[in-house]
Amino acid sequence: MSTSISNLVPIFSGVNWNDWSAKMEDFLGSQELWFYVKGINQKPAAVFDYETVEDAKGTSRNIPIHPAKNAPERLLWDEKDFKAKSFIRIRLSTDIQTLFKDASTSKELWDGLE
Repeated sequence: MSTSISNLVPIFSGVNWNDWSAKMEDFLGSQELWFYVKGINQKPAAVFDYETVEDAKGTSRNIPIHPAKNAPERLLWDEKDFKAKSFIRIRLSTDIQTLFKDASTSKELWDGLE
């Protein structure tokens, strides 16, 4: 049995939401991406180390050291969310894809479709 998304999830044309969304949810769950779409697995906030610097007047302030300490975790989240968003988009009709082309996350895309 093929696990290709094109064999498992029909194209969403705007009239088959119940069937399409159930199949897409199952597919994304099988890819361990559903929690990204539902917003359960949220992007980690950036965590920085700070360096204390002193200006000419002797005033100290802390500035963040880039990149964030958890940059790899944030990048992994971005990659998985993009993958989820891509899976959803490739099973949308062209007209619907166009309506949601600016969605920045899989959750934003899904919520708009709902």
